[in-house]
Parts: sequence; C-alpha cells; structure tokens
Amino acid sequence: MKKICIVAGARPNFIKVAPVIRAIRNAQEAGNEISYQLVYTGKEDDPTLESSLFDDLGIQKPDAYLGVDCPNMNELTGQVMGQFERYLQQNATDVVIVVDDLASTMAVAIVTKKQGVQLAHIAAGTRSFDITMPKEINRLVIDGLSDILFTAGISNNSIANKEGAELSKVYMVGNVLIDNIRFLQSKMQRPEVMDEFHLKEGEYMVLTLNRKAIVNNIDEMKSLISVIDEEARQAGVKVIAPLRGKALGFVLAFKAYQEESNHQSGIQVVQPLDYLSFAYLTAHAKGVITDSGNVAEEATFNGVPCITLNSYTEHIETVKVGTNELVAEDPELLKQSMQKLLKGEWKRFQTVFENRHLLWRTIQGRNDGNNILRLITQRQIGKMLHLEHHRYRHHYQRDTDDVLGYDKYLAEPHLAAHADGSLHHIYRIETGNHDGRKDSRKDGDDDVSQRQEPQKVEGMEQVDFRIQHRIE
Repeated sequence: MKKICIVAGARPNFIKVAPVIRAIRNAQEAGNEISYQLVYTGKEDDPTLESSLFDDLGIQKPDAYLGVDCPNMNELTGQVMGQFERYLQQNATDVVIVVDDLASTMAVAIVTKKQGVQLAHIAAGTRSFDITMPKEINRLVIDGLSDILFTAGISNNSIANKEGAELSKVYMVGNVLIDNIRFLQSKMQRPEVMDEFHLKEGEYMVLTLNRKAIVNNIDEMKSLISVIDEEARQAGVKVIAPLRGKALGFVLAFKAYQEESNHQSGIQVVQPLDYLSFAYLTAHAKGVITDSGNVAEEATFNGVPCITLNSYTEHIETVKVGTNELVAEDPELLKQSMQKLLKGEWKRFQTVFENRHLLWRTIQGRNDGNNILRLITQRQIGKMLHLEHHRYRHHYQRDTDDVLGYDKYLAEPHLAAHADGSLHHIYRIETGNHDGRKDSRKDGDDDVSQRQEPQKVEGMEQVDFRIQHRIE
C-alpha cells in the first residue's frame, strides 16, 4: 500500500493539488493499492476556504489541520515544523507532496526529509532570481530537498537542471493549475454579480489584490487604486473587485471618499466569489488587473489581457505569449497598460494565437495529475537508465519495450507530458555495437558544448527514443 500525504499551505494550493487527488481516487477505484491524506497547515475555520471550494474542485476537505495561523513567517515556519513532525510520527507515510513556495511549504519539506520520507514538489523550478525575496529562499530550499521535482514548463525544467538537480529527479509534467481549469470548464457558473451589475461578457474588468508588499503600503495603494478608478470611469468600464482583508478596507474607504467628492467610482467591490464563479468572471472579462501569479496564468490560458502589479513573474511564459504585462507598483506604467487595453490597442494579444505551440508547451497542462501520480508510485524512469549528457543525436522513435533493453546505456531525458494525456520522455541514448560494447571516450572528449555537427564514432549512434508510459 502506497501511503501519500498531500500538504496545502493556502487556498491556491488546493486548486493545484486537486488534479492529483482526483487521479488518486480514480486509481483507487481501479483497484490500485494507494491511500492518501490531505493536510492543511492552517486552521479549520480559515475564512478563505469557503465551504463550496472542495465540492467545486471535486475533492474532500482536509483530513488533518495543523492549526497554524501566524503573521510572522519565521514563527509560522517553526510552528508548522513542530506540528507536521507530530503528524508524520503518528501517520505512516511513504511520500509527501508539497506545492509552490510558501513558508509553510518549506517547513513541511524540511521536516519530511529529517524524517527520512520521500519528498515531491509540484511547481518546482520557479525563480524570481532575487534572493532578497523570502519566497525565493523557500523555493531554493524546497527544490534542493526534493526527491522528485515536477515542473510546469520548459523554462522551469531548465532552471532545475542548471542548478544541479539530477536529471532523473526532474519531470516536466505540465501546469496543474491549467489542467484543473480545463477539468472544471463545463462546471463554471455565471455569477449572480454579473446580473446584479448588468455586466456583459467582455465588457468589464476584474481586480484582485492580496500581495502584502502592496496592501501594506498606503501610498502605493492610493496611487494604484486612483489610476484604476480614473481610467475605468473615463472609459465607462466597470472594474469588479472581489476583495478581502486590508485591500477591501482600503478600496471601500477610497470609494466613500469619491462619493463625497461627487465622483461615481469605476471600481465595484463585491463579496469574494466561490471558485467556479470567479473562474467564469475572469475567463469572460475584458481584462484583469492582479498581483497573483495564478490569476495571470489563468488569464493566459483563457486569452484574456492581464496587467500584473509586480516587477517579475515566476511564469515568464505568460509575458512571452503576449497576454500578461508587468507594471510593478508603478502608477504610470499601470495607466499606460490600462489605456492600451481599454482602447483596444493590446497588440501583443495577437501573439497568443500566433504562438499556439509555445502556449501549448509552456502553459497548458493535460492529465498532469495522472502523470504526477504515475511517477510517484512507479518511478521507473529514474531506475531504468543511467543519465549523462548526450553527445549528439538523430531523431528516432521506438516503443517502450525497445528502450527497456538498453538500460545499460546512457541517456538524458528531454521532455515529459503530451497532449493526449500520456506521459512521454525523450531520451538521447548512446547505443553501442551489436555486441553491447559501449564506446570509450578519449581524453578531452567531455566538453561537447562547442560542437556544431554530430561527430561520427565507429560503432556508435545517438538516438532519441520517445518513451510512452500509461497507467494500467
């Protein structure tokens, strides 16, 4: 019996692990001996976890709550470590799955490895390349400790490899967030707020704010909200803002001030929406303004222009395909982007359709939960082949059975996850002579980075094998 523990540290984590949980449930129904528990590091009465969230995602509520709720990140890290250590001591676990880069996620990762339990990281390889940011430290620690790294795109895969992760540990399985959205598309519900404010699809904007660096800075909030409000009023477009916490309080105070000045605010504050309603609202918006990387990813998938109130994104693909623009906390850049969007001059938006291949390979996922579960429960690939940098290659395709016979040769995994839902890996394998002998390298032959053309070696050829794995 494979015993899996899946840990979520915040509301968005549940959305990303839902495909894995559904895959486990399907495997159980098929007779596979797998059990799991869903653990939340926070409290059971967390207001961000609306009662409908788990029903919308098709998963059950957490089996265990660590009950940690602390504004100080260092203190939170210590409390989560203590509570999760007790959990592992009381619950036999083979694999712990964590997601993203929260302080609580790092705490769980540290305890997992101290307890000698295998660790898998979903959304590995994301980087801001700014070590002064707390989340960057979290990412480095989590990836460094993980036994299996699941990346969302080619760039993430490359980062993990460049930082020295063993190739047998890194798998590009696709974007679980997008995989989840695709699964729930038919269930999305047109929210009542659209009828309440007479909103038509494609004629309104959505605003989300949650990043502490912004909401805790009154001067920045004033500048940014003022720009959003002014540009929306001038264009006659409503900005729907499902906010909570400090962001909610500030915007409500701003609206009250506007009304006293006889200005009709362009921002309409609404109650936080359930997951399916929010997904519909953002998918059919004219544009989105957000400080959330997840919301930006969803916007890219839906082809909706997005203005991100941050100077960087861990998912640069959203910028490359043209839907996402980074304006940091700069009100002037925000103004320029909003004007371009509201005037219909978002020219880069066309790149979404011009770069479908890039979009497919880097943003969209498909059956990623199944791929992750397969690799966690079987791990054939890491055991099958010894890995080493390829020397040169020719493209060739064979079935899995053909490849299994080459376990004594050298290979390098290139890609994983494919559109049809099966998991693929491309291996570059040095095959030997027919008698199985491998070519021996001469001194100075290790550095192949400068080679432009394949080097012919007697009795040798470099072959790419596409290995397809399916769940039985």
